[in-house]
Order: sequence, then structure tokens, then C-alpha cells
Amino acid sequence: MSPTVPPSPRLAVPDARLTAELLGPLNPEQRVAVLHETGPLLVLAGAGSGKTRVIAHRIALLIRGRGVDPAGICALTFTNRAARELAERVGRLVGGATRELTTGTFHSFAARLLRGLAPGIGRTPGYVIYDDDDQLRVLRVLAAELAIPSSVATPEKLRSWLDRVKSDGRQLATARPPRGLGEDQARQLGQRYEEELRRADALDFGDLIAKLVELLEAEPAIAAQLRWRYRYLLVDEYQDTSPIQDRLVEALAGPQGNLTVVGDDDQAIYGWRGASAANILTFPERHPGCQVVRLERNYRSCPPILEAANAVIQRSAERLGKTLRPVREGGEPVRILGFADDRAEAEGVAAVVQAEVAAGRCLGDVAVLYRTASLSRRLEEAFARAGLAHAVLGGVRFYERAEVKDLLAWARFLLNPQDGVAARRALTSPRRGIG
Repeated sequence: MSPTVPPSPRLAVPDARLTAELLGPLNPEQRVAVLHETGPLLVLAGAGSGKTRVIAHRIALLIRGRGVDPAGICALTFTNRAARELAERVGRLVGGATRELTTGTFHSFAARLLRGLAPGIGRTPGYVIYDDDDQLRVLRVLAAELAIPSSVATPEKLRSWLDRVKSDGRQLATARPPRGLGEDQARQLGQRYEEELRRADALDFGDLIAKLVELLEAEPAIAAQLRWRYRYLLVDEYQDTSPIQDRLVEALAGPQGNLTVVGDDDQAIYGWRGASAANILTFPERHPGCQVVRLERNYRSCPPILEAANAVIQRSAERLGKTLRPVREGGEPVRILGFADDRAEAEGVAAVVQAEVAAGRCLGDVAVLYRTASLSRRLEEAFARAGLAHAVLGGVRFYERAEVKDLLAWARFLLNPQDGVAARRALTSPRRGIG
């Protein structure tokens, strides 16, 4: 007989000393969120309002004050760094007893679960995970076999299409094909791509969540087992979740689960990479009786910054509503500068920096932020002409370097001779011959 969703536990009441220790550093709104007992909770956390503190203190209170087993708590976020920081904070609050606590990204969490559930999705527990470059190698071969010229759809475009279909939680067989590609070609490509991954005992990053969701929705007994295991589920940066990630959250929490989601509908800016703001906007409707807590005290920015931000975001019609209030004082007025093109913009930024230096500010106190790496060229040229010493931070990540990926391909091929992508890379890298 399969397990059913467990009833909400009878929670203990924290003693006064523990309450003071865990709740003392919090403001009234943060305390309400931390003290929430069971059922769905939506925390609308504005920028700089202490959302990570709320999550950490809520987990700590569940463990130390409510008697919840750390093994029954799962916290999902979007970066490994955020997951490590959360685990470290909780560890300091509970005295390091966090070994059984589950914290991680959506993809790492799904990958761990699928190791034990791999037969249910047609894989072995030792399946490999294809990254973007591996996907492109497969798609180049398939595009050539299916006579899909790059003028119609490049491998990069095909990969983007595949990733978006899986992020949206749709099936490749019925998904709308990318522009320029016929439905039959797209369907054949999707089938051949899935066959290649299955033959190689591999999954791509999109599969990690999509395959797990398919399994949980098709096998209620497995979903019930995971709900029994993870009695409390917390999700950070909920406004950045995609449709398939939201389906995973719902499958894990169940209709009456102890689900806490923390996010900011005013920072939902990642629609271009698959995130859906509807997830957070409709959460109260989809979870009747949901408690909503707004964190509106901003500890990061000065009043002029928040006044400008509030004035802009209040014009948005798709939001649940909150107004950030500054805790800090002072601050300089916000200045908005407009330029005709990127060259004029770079020259204008250099002029602003020169003026700051002339007023006595050190170059080391100045930072210039830009949206993409391609925008740095004009700035570097303008700074060089102005004689402003500068450094560009960032670069190619270690595991994205060609030589490192070549070495990993050899290791993967030795461990899994069926991995065709690794085999092709190993046989062609490093380049042989005389230059």
C-alpha cells in the first residue's frame, strides 16, 4: 500500500530563550513569516529586505523550536552559492546540525533524486548530464542527417528551442517548431535527439527537471513518498521559476503541503530565459488560505534610490503590491543620462568618472556595471583615451575552458563508452598534425 500525504505535525511551542535568540534580530514582518506554522506561505520580499535571513531563521526555528527533523526539510534556490550560504547560516543558528538538511538548486536536487529513480525514466543510475556544448555536438550531427541547413536553424537556435520547450513543460512532439523549420522536421529532430540521449544514457539540463516531473505526475506513489520525506518545502527566488519548476514544486508539496515560497514579483525579469511571473502572481489563488507576508523594509538602499524605484514599479499592472521603505538615511539624488549611441554613452561615463576623480574621489571607489560582456569594449576604449586606469572583472569560467572540457571528455568516454558526444570530442581534441 503506497504512503499517503502525512498530516501536519503538532508543532511544539518554542521556549522564551530560544524565541529571543531566533526572533530577536528580526523585524515584525520577518517574525510573522518565521513563526508561520503549517500550510502555504507566500513571502513577498522586496530588494534588500532580508529574505535570506527569513528563510534561514524559519528553518532554524522548525528544527530547534518546533522539533522538525532536518531530513524532512528541503530548501531550493537558483545558485549553488546561494544554497551554500543558506546552509551556512542555518548551521550557525542550529549549532551545525544540518547534515541531513537538503539545500540546493532545482537542477542539483532533481539530479540527485533521479539517480535513485533512473529506471523509471529509462536511464541507469550512472547517467551522464550533457551541457550546452554536448547538446550542440549532438544537434550538429542530427541537423546534417536531417538536411537542416544552418541558414534555416543553427544548432544554437535548435538547442534554445529544445530548452525552452522543456522549461515550459511541453512535449517536443507537439511543440510549435522554431521559425523556418517545418513541423515534420522538428518532430523528427526531437525524436532523434531523445533517442540519442537515451542511447548514450544521458540527460540534458532541461531533462533533469522535466523527466522528474513526468515521473512524479505519472507515479502518484513515488510523489507521495517524496512528500512524506520532505515535510517542509521552501523555495527562494520564486519569481524566477519556470512553468516546469513550478510543477515540480507543486508535485513535491501536494495540495496541502507545508510550502513556503519567497520572492519578489517586482523583480521578475527573467522571462527571456523561461521564468514565468504568473507562478508568483497566481500563488494565492492556487493555494486557498495561503498566508501572505510583505517584507517592505529595505536595509540596503538610501531614500533617493527607493523613491525612484517605487515611482517606476508602481506603474506596473501585474504585481501583488508593496512599497519599499528605507531604513538608512541620506544618499545622493538619482541622475539619469541619455546618449545617442554606445560610443557617446561610453564617453559620457568616462566624463562622469573624471569629474568624480577631480572632486577628490578615488578610482577604486568607482564601479561601472553593464548588462552583457559585449558592452565593455566601448567603455574600455573610452577609459583608455581618458587615461583612467581600470580593470575588467570576470572571464571564462574554469570548467568552460576548452582544454578542461577536452580532458573531461576523455574521462567521460573512459567511464561510459556509449557516450557518443564525449567520444567524438576525445577523438578530435587535442588537434593532431603539423601546424
